[in-house]
Amino acid sequence: MPKRPKKVKEEDLNFITIRIRNEKKMIGLKQYDFDPKLGVKQIRGKMDKDTGYVIQSFQVPLEYLGLNVDSDNKDILEILNNPEKITYKKLSGFIRKIIDTYEDIKDERGKFQYKTKRNKRKRKIPQPKKQQTA
Repeated sequence: MPKRPKKVKEEDLNFITIRIRNEKKMIGLKQYDFDPKLGVKQIRGKMDKDTGYVIQSFQVPLEYLGLNVDSDNKDILEILNNPEKITYKKLSGFIRKIIDTYEDIKDERGKFQYKTKRNKRKRKIPQPKKQQTA
Protein backbone atom coordinates (compact mmCIF):
# COMPACT_ATOMS: atom_id res chain seq x y z
CA MET A 1 0.00 0.00 0.00
CA PRO A 2 1.31 3.45 -0.82
CA LYS A 3 1.95 6.09 1.78
CA ARG A 4 -0.11 9.25 2.13
CA PRO A 5 -0.24 11.28 -1.11
CA LYS A 6 1.79 14.47 -0.98
CA LYS A 7 0.40 17.90 -1.84
CA VAL A 8 -3.01 16.68 -2.99
CA LYS A 9 -5.79 19.25 -3.24
CA GLU A 10 -8.91 18.61 -1.21
CA GLU A 11 -11.06 18.82 -4.36
CA ASP A 12 -9.16 15.90 -5.93
CA LEU A 13 -9.79 13.51 -3.04
CA ASN A 14 -12.64 10.99 -2.68
CA PHE A 15 -13.97 10.79 0.88
CA ILE A 16 -15.64 8.00 2.84
CA THR A 17 -17.98 8.92 5.68
CA ILE A 18 -17.88 7.31 9.13
CA ARG A 19 -21.11 8.35 10.84
CA ILE A 20 -21.32 8.49 14.62
CA ARG A 21 -24.77 10.05 15.17
CA ASN A 22 -27.82 10.30 12.95
CA GLU A 23 -28.13 13.73 11.34
CA LYS A 24 -31.95 13.61 11.33
CA LYS A 25 -32.00 14.52 15.02
CA MET A 26 -29.58 17.43 14.59
CA ILE A 27 -30.59 21.05 14.17
CA GLY A 28 -27.62 22.38 12.23
CA LEU A 29 -24.46 20.84 10.79
CA LYS A 30 -21.08 22.54 10.69
CA GLN A 31 -18.10 21.26 8.73
CA TYR A 32 -14.64 21.86 10.11
CA ASP A 33 -11.68 22.50 7.86
CA PHE A 34 -9.79 19.73 6.15
CA ASP A 35 -6.61 18.84 8.04
CA PRO A 36 -3.98 17.85 5.42
CA LYS A 37 -1.63 16.33 8.02
CA LEU A 38 -4.22 13.88 9.33
CA GLY A 39 -6.44 13.88 6.25
CA VAL A 40 -9.76 14.00 8.08
CA LYS A 41 -12.78 16.33 7.95
CA GLN A 42 -14.91 16.57 11.05
CA ILE A 43 -18.62 17.31 10.82
CA ARG A 44 -20.41 18.52 13.96
CA GLY A 45 -24.04 19.25 14.69
CA LYS A 46 -26.29 20.57 17.45
CA MET A 47 -28.72 18.22 19.14
CA ASP A 48 -30.73 21.00 20.86
CA LYS A 49 -30.65 24.77 20.80
CA ASP A 50 -29.19 24.83 24.30
CA THR A 51 -26.36 22.34 23.81
CA GLY A 52 -23.08 22.83 22.02
CA TYR A 53 -21.88 21.05 18.91
CA VAL A 54 -21.26 17.28 19.03
CA ILE A 55 -19.44 15.09 16.53
CA GLN A 56 -21.78 13.79 13.82
CA SER A 57 -19.29 12.13 11.45
CA PHE A 58 -15.77 12.00 10.09
CA GLN A 59 -14.79 12.06 6.44
CA VAL A 60 -11.58 10.24 5.55
CA PRO A 61 -9.90 10.42 2.13
CA LEU A 62 -9.91 7.09 0.34
CA GLU A 63 -6.44 7.77 -1.05
CA TYR A 64 -4.97 8.11 2.48
CA LEU A 65 -6.16 4.56 3.18
CA GLY A 66 -4.18 3.35 0.15
CA LEU A 67 -7.31 2.59 -1.90
CA ASN A 68 -8.96 4.03 -5.00
CA VAL A 69 -12.53 4.75 -6.14
CA ASP A 70 -12.94 1.28 -7.64
CA SER A 71 -12.43 -0.41 -4.25
CA ASP A 72 -15.19 -2.62 -2.90
CA ASN A 73 -17.01 -1.68 0.33
CA LYS A 74 -15.88 -4.96 1.93
CA ASP A 75 -12.21 -4.13 1.27
CA ILE A 76 -12.61 -0.67 2.78
CA LEU A 77 -14.47 -2.05 5.80
CA GLU A 78 -11.72 -4.61 6.40
CA ILE A 79 -9.08 -1.87 6.42
CA LEU A 80 -11.17 0.37 8.70
CA ASN A 81 -11.61 -2.41 11.27
CA ASN A 82 -7.92 -3.38 11.04
CA PRO A 83 -6.12 -0.02 11.16
CA GLU A 84 -2.69 -1.65 11.40
CA LYS A 85 -3.01 -2.26 7.63
CA ILE A 86 -2.96 1.51 7.02
CA THR A 87 0.59 2.62 6.23
CA TYR A 88 0.03 6.27 7.19
CA LYS A 89 0.65 6.13 10.96
CA LYS A 90 -1.27 9.26 12.02
CA LEU A 91 -4.43 8.11 10.24
CA SER A 92 -3.96 4.58 11.55
CA GLY A 93 -3.83 5.90 15.12
CA PHE A 94 -6.89 8.08 14.51
CA ILE A 95 -8.97 5.15 13.17
CA ARG A 96 -7.80 3.01 16.11
CA LYS A 97 -8.97 5.75 18.49
CA ILE A 98 -12.42 5.79 16.81
CA ILE A 99 -12.68 2.02 17.21
CA ASP A 100 -11.61 2.20 20.88
CA THR A 101 -14.12 4.96 21.58
CA TYR A 102 -17.16 3.87 19.56
CA GLU A 103 -16.42 0.13 19.01
CA ASP A 104 -16.56 -1.51 15.56
CA ILE A 105 -17.21 0.22 12.26
CA LYS A 106 -20.10 -1.31 10.29
CA ASP A 107 -21.27 -0.99 6.70
CA GLU A 108 -24.17 1.34 5.98
CA ARG A 109 -26.35 1.69 2.92
CA GLY A 110 -24.67 3.49 0.06
CA LYS A 111 -21.19 3.45 -1.34
CA PHE A 112 -18.47 4.78 0.98
CA GLN A 113 -20.92 5.11 3.90
CA TYR A 114 -20.07 3.54 7.26
CA LYS A 115 -21.26 3.91 10.85
CA THR A 116 -19.98 3.03 14.28
CA LYS A 117 -21.54 0.37 16.48
CA ARG A 118 -22.21 2.87 19.27
CA ASN A 119 -23.31 6.48 19.00
CA LYS A 120 -22.00 7.47 22.43
CA ARG A 121 -18.53 7.13 23.82
CA LYS A 122 -17.71 4.14 25.96
CA ARG A 123 -17.47 5.16 29.58
CA LYS A 124 -14.00 4.80 31.01
CA ILE A 125 -14.02 3.10 34.38
CA PRO A 126 -11.41 4.63 36.67
CA GLN A 127 -8.87 2.16 37.92
CA PRO A 128 -8.09 2.14 41.66
CA LYS A 129 -4.76 3.72 42.50
CA LYS A 130 -2.01 1.41 43.66
CA GLN A 131 -1.02 1.87 47.25
CA GLN A 132 2.62 2.34 48.01
CA THR A 133 4.16 -0.23 50.28
CA ALA A 134 6.79 0.85 52.74
